[in-house]
Amino acid sequence: MKYAGFWVRWAALMIDGIVIALVSVALNFVPMGSILVPVLPFAYFVFMVSNHQDTLGKRALGLIVISENFEKLTLGRILTREVLGKIISSIIFNLGYLIAAFTSRKQALHDYIGKSVVIHKDPTKENKVWIIVVAIFAGLLAIVVFFGLLSSITLVSLNSARMKANDASVKSSVTSAVPAIISYGKANGSFKGYKANLVLPECSGKPIVNVSADGKNFAIFGRLCSEEGRYFCVDDKVDVEYGYVSEEQAKSGKPSCK
Repeated sequence: MKYAGFWVRWAALMIDGIVIALVSVALNFVPMGSILVPVLPFAYFVFMVSNHQDTLGKRALGLIVISENFEKLTLGRILTREVLGKIISSIIFNLGYLIAAFTSRKQALHDYIGKSVVIHKDPTKENKVWIIVVAIFAGLLAIVVFFGLLSSITLVSLNSARMKANDASVKSSVTSAVPAIISYGKANGSFKGYKANLVLPECSGKPIVNVSADGKNFAIFGRLCSEEGRYFCVDDKVDVEYGYVSEEQAKSGKPSCK
């Protein structure tokens, strides 16, 4: 019986980290991805150990997980080890993993909690040092790339949400100005001279107000933040005439959304 030491176990974990990172990035593009990503590591380890007594990382380095009595772990023990045990090992600054370097049977804290050990499937086979070094380096690189991609995806999502919120503000402000300009027209007999006092997002800029030569028609345009050169338009026929127009139309002086 040959127990797996700290570095070979860490190398296996790095390989598993690459697998989890790649799947996590893919899940960010599917519905409910934000819910699935946090549970993915636990699901991965529970599934692999319960069905194969290893993970892809452990398999690459010839390791398996068994009970302290050298039997296959029960599902209950696997859940205890892979979920509760690893949460505890992680929240104490990963010291739960580190103690595998100092215990007699190379057990991490989650091994003690799950009453398990990690051993070499073939105790006569030696792992080459370069394989372990490459696995650790690749795993660390994958973690850096993963968090970089995750940060980029998060920033893009936040920016998209912010732009949509700004667009909603533009549409709301432009639409809410209609009663005021209609009141102005009734009071003055014409829409000429109306100054739009709208508060639009900075990314939108100032609204454009076009009034017909006879002062009987108007259209108000607010530039969208999410789409360059596209404006939201509302005119004096607001019940039936509103929508999106090009920058060219907005600046043409035409008092209509058509």
